Amino acid sequence: MQTDGLTLRVKQAQEKANELDQINRQKKLEVQLLSQEIQVSNQHTLKAQRQNDFAFNEFAVTKSKLYDVTNKHEQARIELMQEIQKLAECDQVFIKYREQTEVENQQIVDCRQIIEALCNEKFQLNADIKELGQYCGVRANFDFNKCLCNNCA
Repeated sequence: MQTDGLTLRVKQAQEKANELDQINRQKKLEVQLLSQEIQVSNQHTLKAQRQNDFAFNEFAVTKSKLYDVTNKHEQARIELMQEIQKLAECDQVFIKYREQTEVENQQIVDCRQIIEALCNEKFQLNADIKELGQYCGVRANFDFNKCLCNNCA
């Protein structure tokens, strides 16, 4: 009966070995599944990392473009301010010349009025001289009727 005890122990050991083999196969399968999950997760991580790198590069490019546009805008603003300053200076010169022209135009009007008054006075004096000449019988050597202004012609 020793063989029965030994057989029983061998059988129990065999069952335990089979059970351990079954557990080992299950664990290998679990490890294989976990390995596949890790591989898929790594692929997703790499894809996300590539997308992140792409987004970072896009952000860097966009930031660079924004910096360039900001610099160009600032330069254009400075140039615009300079042009506005030039226009303001031209406006001041124009106002000065306009005021000067108004003064000169008024002087021209005043001169025309003086010329017209002098022409009228000349014609009156001419008429007076003719009248006096008729009384005295003297004729003048010059013609007072010729006026140099455009109004009297």
